[in-house]
Amino acid sequence: MGENHLCPMSSTKPCEIAVQWSVDGTVWTEAPDSRFLRIKRRGNGSDPTGLVSFELPGFVWMLRKIVLYPGTAPLVDGKRPFLAATAGAIQQTFIAEAKGRGSVPSLNWDFDPDTDSAGAAWDKVLTIYYQPGMDALTALQNLAEQGVCDYRVSGRTVQVFNADTTMERDLASGAAPVDLRYGRDIAEAPDDGTLEDAQLLLAHLYARGTDGQTSLGAGSDFAEPLDALDQPGRASGDSASCARSSYAPLPTLAGVCSRCLARQCSAHSRSPWPTRPVSTRG
Repeated sequence: MGENHLCPMSSTKPCEIAVQWSVDGTVWTEAPDSRFLRIKRRGNGSDPTGLVSFELPGFVWMLRKIVLYPGTAPLVDGKRPFLAATAGAIQQTFIAEAKGRGSVPSLNWDFDPDTDSAGAAWDKVLTIYYQPGMDALTALQNLAEQGVCDYRVSGRTVQVFNADTTMERDLASGAAPVDLRYGRDIAEAPDDGTLEDAQLLLAHLYARGTDGQTSLGAGSDFAEPLDALDQPGRASGDSASCARSSYAPLPTLAGVCSRCLARQCSAHSRSPWPTRPVSTRG
């Protein structure tokens, strides 16, 4: 992207950048989530190449600059309640109150407490409490992770939808499926794995619990050339015996994330072999 008078690379001021695409070079389209903000620049005055790098988060970053105030209703345990509220009601409260204070004048939204950005009635209602000072983006991401809604930004407009509706598109099938190819569309595909801490190689475990007691364990059937290895172990909140049992049987479990619940020992294992998930999203 070349330099232009609207957003010179040497400028020290914030800059808004939109990415558009065209089939014929005449009609240009800006897809959702294609608006960015240049908020940081880095360079070295002594570099003869004049290399400059920039940080450009998506326009949704603006929601991070909206924080929740206590409001007029009484707080509940120091938190602001949203009772039987939709995702639209929650996010509109964040944005509308911020605008009422004169913040984020360029940010817009097209949903309300009753309907999402596609005009559909909200299908989920929840009661939730937020700590004053929480930002709108964190709240929105939390709602999305719970399956309450999906969101995107179109230009400068925040759009929020019922989960798995408007934004649930299958781009890998149909008349014109998306074809992503290595070297053309996929620039990087890291594939890393480690056997450094695999319990398959563990011979002796020295487990120390938070009670100060220790326990020893031993495994068998080790793989060369690493052969048998020692491994310290400690699990917060566990006794020594529980910490030890969290690793057992030693030759079969890899990694450790142990907890003592209801006086029973449970273990969560992580495979030592690498995995490479592949996903496409529209």
